[in-house]
Amino acid sequence: MKSAQIVLALVLACFVPHSGFAQSETDSILEDAEKELVELFSLRAIDFSSSRQTNAIRTLESLRVRDARFNQPALKTLTDFSSGDIADSRQVDRAIVLLGISTVPVKAQLDPLLDCYVRCSELKKGVSRTSFEYSRYTETARRIADQLEQYEVEMVGNIVNRMQDDKYPMYLLELLGNCGDRSGEVLTAVMKTARSDDSDRAEQALFFAASLINKMKEEKAEQARLKEREQVSVDVPVKFVSYARRIITRYDKNKDGSLGKSEYSTMLISPEPADGDKDGEITILEYAKWMASRAKEKAAAN
Repeated sequence: MKSAQIVLALVLACFVPHSGFAQSETDSILEDAEKELVELFSLRAIDFSSSRQTNAIRTLESLRVRDARFNQPALKTLTDFSSGDIADSRQVDRAIVLLGISTVPVKAQLDPLLDCYVRCSELKKGVSRTSFEYSRYTETARRIADQLEQYEVEMVGNIVNRMQDDKYPMYLLELLGNCGDRSGEVLTAVMKTARSDDSDRAEQALFFAASLINKMKEEKAEQARLKEREQVSVDVPVKFVSYARRIITRYDKNKDGSLGKSEYSTMLISPEPADGDKDGEITILEYAKWMASRAKEKAAAN
């Protein structure tokens, strides 16, 4: 069925009450048209040579489509870029969007995404900071980081494992904004690098270690302040406090230290349930408690 025929079918469905069609016929027309529509957009969604690919993926997102057929094209594109088989980072951008309607498990996404991040960082070193290529690689690296942030706990675990290799890419440290309960392991691995004979790696490791130590101290102090203010005996893990602070800082447009509905309305996952006292504002502690609660529910379900 051509696109025009699909439109015609939908129009007929709208005018069924005047056309004499039975309800079952109407349902059949709608069902067939939607299936065909999804199929046509799916073909566009896996075509990385098409300028219409992203629009097709977004349309499938709006239809709440998730399909395993998108797994291989998305992962192959990421792998090809990280290995140097393709150089256009815009294809990585599209592959990340395609992952959103795929069924690729989180763990299977981590290595390809991390490898692409490292590749972008390496390519940036070889071009001028004022060049178009530098801007493109920077933007793609940001998109990868945003995607990985959704799986922060799993990502940190993956990077910690990679750090067991003395030659791990130092670019990975840029992604460790919140190490959570793995901070001690990260610090141990970084201090080992700081003692290496490679002066450049040692220098980077020293500065990162200093920053991480300060952050760990700040998180510990804030944890104590929050407990004292709330006068509660039940701990909110530091990693959730740190994560909540970072998220709220990012979306807090009026800089009042909390999130109003107009501020969190653009977030992918609405944190509205975090508003414990229902005052219309979500504080760092409320957000942290909500994250901790979700993590416990997820662990119980597994």
